[in-house]
Amino acid sequence: MTIQKFVIKRFGAQKGKVINDRQKALYERMAAAMKGKSPNQIRTLQKTILPRVALYKALTALQYPEEEAFSSIKEYLFDFVGKELNRTLRRMELLPGFFWLFRTEMYKQISANDNWDTEVMENGKDVISYNIKKCLWYDACREHDCPELCQIFCDVDYVLYGNMKKVGFKRQGTIGTGAAVCDFTYRRK
Repeated sequence: MTIQKFVIKRFGAQKGKVINDRQKALYERMAAAMKGKSPNQIRTLQKTILPRVALYKALTALQYPEEEAFSSIKEYLFDFVGKELNRTLRRMELLPGFFWLFRTEMYKQISANDNWDTEVMENGKDVISYNIKKCLWYDACREHDCPELCQIFCDVDYVLYGNMKKVGFKRQGTIGTGAAVCDFTYRRK
């Protein structure tokens, strides 16, 4: 479900149009102001981060209480985006050798991606563990004066990975919630 459809569903057609128009205008300003980002970071910002930040900012600019703006973004990410991605991962778990595929893809994503500054702690047959020392999501939330929003981006990982049958997910903390690093551990079950 797109953000625009979610907004209409949550707030109704009339209010939804006003919110969507404000979100679009804020998004366009944010996207136009990007400087010093790699092509990969620009794609990530345009596709996943800035639309959600712009919706949060649109809601608060339109005098919705911060708690309602926060819960709206959380609902969208948890109940629509996160659950859909989790369903996809759970279907993929049926593939033979899924953990190997998962671990290999995760290693590729974190090693060759400048959205994070990552240190791999362990990469073995039954586990992949890494620390993120710098995060594009956190930086974008701070840059747009909504660091509190990063907590949702962090917590959606539990929706994505928390109930998988062949992969155990564990994390102690995230930069977005005040920890020094985002630590990720995935273990074969």
